[in-house]
Amino acid sequence: AGNSGIDASSMTPANLQGVIVVGALGAAKELAPYSDYGALVSVVAPGGNFSRRGAPADGVLSVQGCGVSGTDLGSNNTLEGGSALPCSGANQPGSGYLQGTSMSSPHVAGVVALMMSRSAALLNPPSPLEADRNWARVLSYLRDTSSLSGVTNCERGCGAGLVDASAAVTRAAALPAIGALTVLADPVAGVNLGTQKSSAQFTLKN
Repeated sequence: AGNSGIDASSMTPANLQGVIVVGALGAAKELAPYSDYGALVSVVAPGGNFSRRGAPADGVLSVQGCGVSGTDLGSNNTLEGGSALPCSGANQPGSGYLQGTSMSSPHVAGVVALMMSRSAALLNPPSPLEADRNWARVLSYLRDTSSLSGVTNCERGCGAGLVDASAAVTRAAALPAIGALTVLADPVAGVNLGTQKSSAQFTLKN
């Protein structure tokens, strides 16, 4: 969603079509003060809130490059509060506790990846039309299984609430596979689309 503490409708890419907008919560399930908010927010996920409890108590352990200031974990996995990781080589990776919607969004991206791994219909759509519909399905499943229970500081909008990875993946796994269209015998009196489709595309060949 962004880290400006403003309505997400004024931020790009949050205000673009087809974007899953993710706000950030602290460890106590409160919307972090830096997190953007509003009607465009789809769901929220853990992002950290240093202003309430500081780091690392309310940060998200993240990969970061050497020389980046923050509350870092040194090579011996002990806390080195406020220091930067030493650089012994170009782009040497490290880890540290960070906050931001850059931490909350990957939580949701990971959930979406798990959803697709459990659903052949989401992972392998048989047509471009179904591929387009999959975005709406994913967003719907994320929102339908999220919850605002216990989430605070959401007067200005936290979307459907805290994403529930297990429930979202379970919902996606229940989506029946959408196979390729069957070659129809001649003559054809009608086509039964079942309960999962309201329309279908056909290619007729003589």
